[in-house]
Amino acid sequence: GDALLEVARGQWSIENGNHYVRDRSYDEDRCQVRDANSAHILATLRSLARFLAKQGAHRPRGTHQQTTPSLNRFCDSHRNQTIRWLMSPRGFR
Repeated sequence: GDALLEVARGQWSIENGNHYVRDRSYDEDRCQVRDANSAHILATLRSLARFLAKQGAHRPRGTHQQTTPSLNRFCDSHRNQTIRWLMSPRGFR
């Protein structure tokens, strides 16, 4: 009873904490990529973007900007800097 409930809670925390955010930020559930490797790579990149946003890789002014959509907007408006980050052996810092 209690062990099964704990497993269910753990699954929902993953769903709400990661998958839900990826779907809301990237409309992931409607993604039409059908190749398993490509879908896995896209999911990994989306999770990476979420991680970088939580880490404040784009140096947000406040915690309210430490979100995946905020990072996406930053990268979209600073494309050259984003490419330099991705190519740098030091990463975003």
